[in-house]
Amino acid sequence: MLVRRPDGTSFVSALNCGTSCVIDTRVLPSGGTYTIFLDPQSGYTGSLMVRIYDVPADVAVSVSPGGDGVTAAISTPGQNAVISFAGTAGQRVYFAFTSGTFGASSYATVTVRAPDGSTFVSAINCGTSCAIDTRTLTVDGTYTILLDPASFRTGALTAQVYDVPADPTATATPGGPAVPVATGTPGQNATVTFGATAGQRISIQLSASTYGSSSSAAYASVVRPDGTTLVSSTGFGTSGVLLGPVAIPGDGTYTLLLNPSGAAVGGVTVQVFDTVNVTFATTVGGPAITATTTVPGQNATVTFDGLAGQRVAVRVAGSTYGSSSGSLYASLTAPDGTTLVGSTGVGSGGLFFDARTLTADGTYTLSLDPQGVLTGSVLVEVVAVPVDSAVTLDLDGTAVTAATTVPGQNATATFSGTAGQRVSLRFTSGVGSVYGQVTNPDGTILRARWYVGSSDFVEPLTLPADGVYTVLLDPTGSALGSMGVQAWSVPADLTATATTDGTATTVTPAVPGQNAVITFSGTAGQRLSLRFSGTASSYVAVKNPDGTDLRARWYVGTADFVDPITLPATGTYRVQIDPSTYAVGTMTLQVYDVPADPGYAATVSGPPVTPTVTVPGQNATVTFTGTAGQRLSLRFASGTASVYAAVKNPDGTDLRARWYVGASGFVDPITLAATGTYTLLIDPSGAAVGSITVQLYDVPADLTAAAAVDGTPTEVNIGTPGQNGTVTFPASAGTRVYVVLDAVAFPSGYSVVALRDPAGTSLTSTYLYDAGDQATLGPVTLATTGTHQVTINPSGSSAGAVRVRIFDATAPRPCRSRRAARPFPSPPPGRARSPRRRSPGRSASGSASWYPARTSSRARRQPPTWPRSSPPPASPSTPGPPTRPQTGCWAR
Repeated sequence: MLVRRPDGTSFVSALNCGTSCVIDTRVLPSGGTYTIFLDPQSGYTGSLMVRIYDVPADVAVSVSPGGDGVTAAISTPGQNAVISFAGTAGQRVYFAFTSGTFGASSYATVTVRAPDGSTFVSAINCGTSCAIDTRTLTVDGTYTILLDPASFRTGALTAQVYDVPADPTATATPGGPAVPVATGTPGQNATVTFGATAGQRISIQLSASTYGSSSSAAYASVVRPDGTTLVSSTGFGTSGVLLGPVAIPGDGTYTLLLNPSGAAVGGVTVQVFDTVNVTFATTVGGPAITATTTVPGQNATVTFDGLAGQRVAVRVAGSTYGSSSGSLYASLTAPDGTTLVGSTGVGSGGLFFDARTLTADGTYTLSLDPQGVLTGSVLVEVVAVPVDSAVTLDLDGTAVTAATTVPGQNATATFSGTAGQRVSLRFTSGVGSVYGQVTNPDGTILRARWYVGSSDFVEPLTLPADGVYTVLLDPTGSALGSMGVQAWSVPADLTATATTDGTATTVTPAVPGQNAVITFSGTAGQRLSLRFSGTASSYVAVKNPDGTDLRARWYVGTADFVDPITLPATGTYRVQIDPSTYAVGTMTLQVYDVPADPGYAATVSGPPVTPTVTVPGQNATVTFTGTAGQRLSLRFASGTASVYAAVKNPDGTDLRARWYVGASGFVDPITLAATGTYTLLIDPSGAAVGSITVQLYDVPADLTAAAAVDGTPTEVNIGTPGQNGTVTFPASAGTRVYVVLDAVAFPSGYSVVALRDPAGTSLTSTYLYDAGDQATLGPVTLATTGTHQVTINPSGSSAGAVRVRIFDATAPRPCRSRRAARPFPSPPPGRARSPRRRSPGRSASGSASWYPARTSSRARRQPPTWPRSSPPPASPSTPGPPTRPQTGCWAR
C-alpha cells in the first residue's frame, strides 16, 4: 500500500499491509485529492478497511520541577503530546510517569529533548507507567517530553518532574555505631563512606529499611577508593541485607551506594562491622566447648589435633542461631585442607558428623558459618569413638542384644551361612532409632542401608556364598541404645494342593519368613470363591497359570472371603500366602466352584419369595415388574444368612445402592423412575449360605384425615407396610393443644408420631406401640396460624389403625354447674378417698375426673389412661382446673 499526492507523485512510500498497518501522522503539502493505492501481491484477493483521521495539533501541557504532576490526554489516533518544563544547567531532575491508559507498556513511548531539540533521554516504553532516573540538565532553557502513542492508540499519562537535591552522605566507622541515612525525593540516592585498611575483613548490615517490603525496593553496592566495584549491587527490603564479609584489598575510603528503586523514598540504618573470625580449640574425647560469634558476618573455627587411625565423631548442639537448618552451616576439613564433610545445615536439632577414621596426624578444623546477620553460639564436642560393639547370631531365632555406649559407635551382629541358604532377620525392642545394612563375607553389600527404626523384619535373604555375614546397626545421629536381633535359617516355602469343592487345605509356616503356596486346577470361565481362616495374619496373592496376577497381593489378616473370580484360562493357579512380618501359624484355604446365581420372580403385592444360595460366593436375584411413579416397599424376613442387597433400575443403574440388610429388614417406599423389569440383588455376607424371604408391597398414597380441636376421635387405618398417615387440623397462634393417640389395631412394632406446624417442622414427637397402647403429644402452645399436622410413621412393616383426638388445652374461666354435683361417697373406714382408675376402653368413675399428664407411651403398662371422651389436663405435670372443649366449660 502507498499514498500519492494530487499530482500523482509518491507521498508515502509503499509498505506491507496484508492484514493491518498504520501510517503515522503526516502534514499534507497541498490541497487536492490524495490517493491510497492498494496493490495485492501475486494472485491474492481480499479486502482492507481504511480509516483516515483528521489529527488536531499535538496536546501541549507544562510541568514545573518539584511541582504537581500533569496529565496529557490524547483523544485522536496519530496525535502526540508535548510536556514542557523549564530547567537550568546543573539542575538534577527525576521523571515519574503514572496512570497510563494506553493498554500496555509498549503502546506508548516518552522521549526527553533538550532546549535545542536534540535528544536528552532516548525513547522508552511508557504505555502504563515508567520512570527516568535522575539526570543532570546540561543547559538552561525549556525541555520537552514527547509522548508518542503506538499505532492508533489513544489514552492519557500523568507526568511529574522532581527537582532532586544533592544526595545525602554519611560516614561510618568499622566496628563503630550504626548511622541512619535517608532520601526524601524520588531519584535521590545516598552514600555512606568508611575508611579501611588492606587485609581488614568488613561486613555491612543494612536494617530498618522503609523503602518497601520487596527485596528489590532498594539496592546497595560498595565501591573501592578508585571507583571500581568491591560488592555488586544487591537488592533489599524491609528485612535489610548483610553485605560481605569481604577482605579489603587496599587502604583508603570505601563508599556504600544506596539507590532506591523507582520513585521510592525512605531511610535505612547502616552499620559497618570489623569482622574478625574467631578460633576455638578442643580435644578428642574432651568436654564440649562453646563457640560464639558476636558480629554479623563473623565466622568461627574449632580445631582439634588428631592421629592417623583414630576414630572421631563431631557433635554440634544447642544452636542459638535459629531453628532453621539454613541459619548456620558447618564443615570439616583435614590438616591438608581437603574437605572431609561438606557444608551442612545446623538447626535447633543440632548436627552430628558420624564416626570416621582419621587418615593423618595433624590439626583438623570444624568451620562454622552463620548466615546473614545472625550471631549466637553452639556447643561443639569431638567424640573419641571406640571400636564397634559385636555380637554373634545363631540361625535358630535365639535373640541377642546389640548395644552402643558412645555417640558415633555402631554395632555388628555376625552369623555364619552357606551358599543358597535363606536367612530372615528380626529387630526388636530398639532404644533409639537405627539404620541397618547386611554385608557379604567379601565386604560387598547383600542388603543396602535401610531405616530400621526401633523394630523391623527382613524377609528371607538368599546367601550367595559360604562365610561370615555382618549385620551393621548404625544409630541415627548421636543416638545411643540397644536392639534385640534374631536370625532364622528359613526352609523352603510350603506347598499344598486344594480342590474346588470347598475341602479345607491347611498350611503351617513354622519359621518367620517362610511362605506357602497352595495350587488348584481350574478351567477358563469357571467361577471360584476363596475362603481363608487361620492363626497367622497374612498377605495373599492369586496367580494365573502364566504367572500374572489374577488378584494382586492384599491383606487377608486371619480371615477373609473372596467373592467369585472368573478364571481366564485353563491350568494350575497358585495362591501365594505370605505371613505378615515374622508371623507363624496356620492358614486354611477353601476353594468353591460357584454355580450360576439363581433367579427368582416376584409379584408386587403378591406372595413372598425365598431366594436360597447353597455355595459360598453365590448370589441370588429377584426380578419384578414395576411402572413409573409406583411406590414400592420391601420386606426381608426369616433370613438364615446375613445379606447385602441392591435394587437396580431396568437400565441397570442403581435405584437403591448396595446396603446391609442382615437377616431381616424393611425398606420404606421407593418411587420407581421408569416402567420395566427391576432387579433385586441378594449378596450373602462373606461365605454365608442360606435363604431369606422377600416380599414387595405396592404402597398407595399416604392417608390423610381432618380433625377438629374438640376431642372428636379421628381414625387413621394404615393398611400397607410403608404407608404413613397424617391428621390435619386448623389452629390459630396461641392455641394450646394436646393430642391423644390410641393404637387400635397394631399387631406389633411401633410408630413415630409427631405434632408439626404448617411448615412441617416437628414441635414434639414420641412413640406409639402395639395395639392397646396410648401416647400423648403436648400440651404445646402453637406459634403460627394455619393447618397443623399429626403424622404417624409406622416402623418397618407395621400397619394398623390409630385413633387421634386433639384437645384445646387453653385454661378456661371457671364456671358453675347448673345442678349440684352428687357428693363423692365417703370411703370405708381406713381407706383414702381417690378416683377409680379404669381399664383400657372403659370410662373412669366419679362426678369429675382429674388426669395426670401422660409421659409414658405405653398406657396399658403405666395406668391411668385417658378416657375416650374426657378433656386433657391444664398442664403436663401439675393438676389444675378441668379444661374445656372449644365451646362451653367444665364444671368442678
